[in-house]
Order: sequence, then structure tokens, then C-alpha cells
Amino acid sequence: MTYTEGLRKAPQQRIAMDTPWAIRGPEESDIPFIYATWLNSNYTDTDFRRSVRKSVYFEAYKRIIDNILLSAKVSVACKSDTPSVIYGYLVTEGNVIHYSFVKDAFRSLGIAKSLYLHNFQQGQALECTHSTGSTKGFLNRNITFNPFILYKGI
Repeated sequence: MTYTEGLRKAPQQRIAMDTPWAIRGPEESDIPFIYATWLNSNYTDTDFRRSVRKSVYFEAYKRIIDNILLSAKVSVACKSDTPSVIYGYLVTEGNVIHYSFVKDAFRSLGIAKSLYLHNFQQGQALECTHSTGSTKGFLNRNITFNPFILYKGI
């Protein structure tokens, strides 16, 4: 089963908060946005840009994202009254954060924090598989960077 096929079966719930955004599950139409932003932001905001040829990165890393999305949960922050307008998303699996993304125009509004609190207890010990310049502020004593989780099953 592909990730997109799994989405059709996943229950969709929207959680409104006292914010101009809501948090919902992923929709099939979100997938191109998730792939594009994950691939591009991870490439430009890490050492991949300096050390890996762009064509090699995009072809190989898409397969890594494919593999993560087969078992991960995606939470999407969207405009409350227009759920198709995405502000950001969080990709998790158990106590692992695989990736978080918030559009530049909506950063520093608490969207990423609300995505984290929607998925985890405050202070919960977590691990993350990706660390970009934008997410380094989230790494603290409760969140440990551990990219080797991506190699499980090898």
C-alpha cells in the first residue's frame, strides 16, 4: 500500500483552537506540497546543498521520504475557514519527529508549537531524525537528534 492509498482510509479530524489555524490530518491534495517543501527546505537548510549534487539529492531523498510516510503520522496546520490553505505540517512516528515545516510568512506565530503540543505531551522525551537551521531551536534536553532511526531494519 502506498502512502496516498493509506490516506484514503485514514480518518480525518479537524481540531480548531483559539487560533486562526486548525490542525487536521493529511489529505491527498497535500502530498505534493509536503514532498516539495520537505525536499527543498531540507536541501537548502542543511549541508546537503554544499555536499550533494542537487540531482542526486532529490532523486535519493524522495525515496527516504516515501519510506518515512508509509508508517508516519502527518498533522497539518491549515487556515481555520479554508482547510486547503496549509501553514505547515509535522511528520511523526511514535515518539519520533521526522520533519516539521512552517511557511516563512507564518513562522513565530506558534504554529510549530501547536503542532508539537497536538502530538506530544509538553516535556515528553522525543527524538528527531532531521535537523535543519530552522529547527535547531527546538532541539533541547527533551528532543534528541538521532538520524540513525532512519536506518532501522538495515
